[in-house]
Amino acid sequence: MISKKCLHDETWKILSSFFETPEIISKIICFKDRLRVVTVSLEDLWPAKLRGDEVLDEFASCYFIARERYFSSHFNPKLSEDYVYRYFVLLEHILNKLQRNSEYSRLLEHLLTMDVCGVYHNDSIKPDFAAVFSLRNPVYLLSRLRYPNLEDSAKFLPLVALPKDKDDLENRYFYHYRQFTSPLKNNDDMKIFSYIPLEQENREMAFRLFFDFSSLLSYKKDPRIEARARKLSQYVFIPVLCNYFKNQKGQIFPFRFADVGCGSGFLGKSILSQCLDFAKSYFRQQLSLDWTLIDIDLKNTKSLIKEKKVFRSLSRFSCVRKDYFDWYYNVCKDRQKTLTENKYDLLLISRLLNNFSDFTIEWVDDWYQVSKLGGKKLDYHSWISQDYLPRKALNNTSRSVINIIDTCGRVRLLRGTTYRQASLSPYFSGLYFLRNNAFPKCDMSRAIFFCARRYNDQCLSLKNGESLLTGLCKLAKYVVIEDVDFDYREFHRHCKKSNLIGKIHLLDLTQKAKLLEAKLLVVSSEESNLTELKNLDKTFKREKR
Repeated sequence: MISKKCLHDETWKILSSFFETPEIISKIICFKDRLRVVTVSLEDLWPAKLRGDEVLDEFASCYFIARERYFSSHFNPKLSEDYVYRYFVLLEHILNKLQRNSEYSRLLEHLLTMDVCGVYHNDSIKPDFAAVFSLRNPVYLLSRLRYPNLEDSAKFLPLVALPKDKDDLENRYFYHYRQFTSPLKNNDDMKIFSYIPLEQENREMAFRLFFDFSSLLSYKKDPRIEARARKLSQYVFIPVLCNYFKNQKGQIFPFRFADVGCGSGFLGKSILSQCLDFAKSYFRQQLSLDWTLIDIDLKNTKSLIKEKKVFRSLSRFSCVRKDYFDWYYNVCKDRQKTLTENKYDLLLISRLLNNFSDFTIEWVDDWYQVSKLGGKKLDYHSWISQDYLPRKALNNTSRSVINIIDTCGRVRLLRGTTYRQASLSPYFSGLYFLRNNAFPKCDMSRAIFFCARRYNDQCLSLKNGESLLTGLCKLAKYVVIEDVDFDYREFHRHCKKSNLIGKIHLLDLTQKAKLLEAKLLVVSSEESNLTELKNLDKTFKREKR
C-alpha cells in the first residue's frame, strides 16, 4: 500500500512537470489516488482571427513574449514585473474597447481566465472548484511585486472565473478558500490556491470533493491549526474548565464537547489535547471527555484518536455525518424523548458560517468611499490621475511599485467587507462585465471595482424562520463561534430580526484574544454563564493557586 507521503510527493511531481509549460493549464481531473492535468495551446485560446486592431496585436504580442520569457526563466522575479505590466496594459486596452464594442468580450474572457483551471471529479461534467498556480497568474503576482516578503495568500486574488465551454455555457465564478505549498525543493515557492463556487447550491458538493483533492496535495494538518487552538483554549476552553472542575463536587462527569462543522477534526483534537494538559497540571485530575464531531463529510476519524492522551480520556466518542441543520433536527427529536437540558458543556462552530457568505463585484466612484478603499495610500490627486493602476505604477518611466494598492487589509463598507485592492480594479471590472454583460452607468475613469463579501444570515435560520442560535443555546451552556464574517454587528442584527434581544447574550473576545482575521464570540442563553469568562486572568490565577 502506498504511504500518504509517497502519494503526496508523486502528485506534486506530476504537477511540477506543468509548472513552467507555456501552454494553458485548463483542467485538473481528480481521481481517488492521482491527478490528471489537461492543457490547451496558447494559439487555440487566442486565435488570430479575433484580433481587431494593430494596437491590440502589439499589446498581445508584447504580453505573450513577456510571459514566455518569465516562464522559461524558472519564474525569475526580475522578469515578473514586465510580465504583470504587459498583462494589465493589454487588459485595460480591451476594457476600453469594450465600452464601445462588445465583440471584444470573448478576448476579455480568455485573458481573465487564462491562468485559472477547473478542478473536476473524475465523473464530473462541470468544474467542482477552481485552482490557481501562484507564480503563473499575473493578477496574483501584482501583490508579490508590492510586498515580496509577505506570506503568500489567496486573499490577494479573492475571486476568479472559468471560461465557457461546450458543457458549461456560462462563466463560473469562485472565491478563495485554501492554499497548498509545494514540498519540492526546486519549486517550494509555488503555491496552489483553491477556490469554491460562488453559487450556494454548488458549494456543498464542492466541499465534499475538496477533501479528495486536498488529501492528494497535503498529508499534514494545517500549521495554523495549532495557533488557533491555543487561542481558543486560552480564552474560552480553559476558563470553562475552571468552572467545570469547580462544580464537580467530588463527582466526575464527562466534559461534553461538540464540534459543529468540524472538517478534519484536527482543531478540536488540538484543543482537547491542550485542555488535558491543563487539567493534569493545575487540577491534578484526569479529564473525562465526551466528544462529538458533526460534519457532512467526515473521513479518517480514526486518526483523531490515535494519540493515546486523547484516546484514554474518552468516555464517549461519536461522529455524525450530517448537515448541521439535519443534526439539530435529530437532536431536537431525541430531546423531546429524554427531556434533557444542557446536552453539551460547550459547542464550537469554527469557520463554518463564513462558508455561506455571499460574494459580489461592486464599484464606487465618489471620493468618500474611494478614500475608505484606498486608505492613507491613496490621495485625491492619485485617484484622479490613476497612479495606483498597474499600467501607470509599473510603466518604464516611473516603475514606482510603491503606488500599488494591493493588500489583505480588510475594509468595512455598507455593502460588506473587502480588501484594500484598488490596483486590481481593472481585473474586477472585467469580471463585472463578464457577469453582467455590461458596465455600470458610472464614470469609468474614476470608478474602482472590488470584491465584496457579506455574511448570509440564512446559515442561522431554521425552516420555520426561527433562529438556530436559540436552539443551540438550549443544547449547550456555551456556544463558541469563531468566524470571519459573523461579528457582534451581525449578532445584534440577527437578534433584532429574530426577536431575540435579551433572550441570548454575547461575549466578544476578539480583541482580548488579539485575533486579526476571525472573530471570537461566546453566546449563551444565561448572561450569568458569561461572567466567568470576562475576568479570565483572575479566574485562571485563582485556579492555578
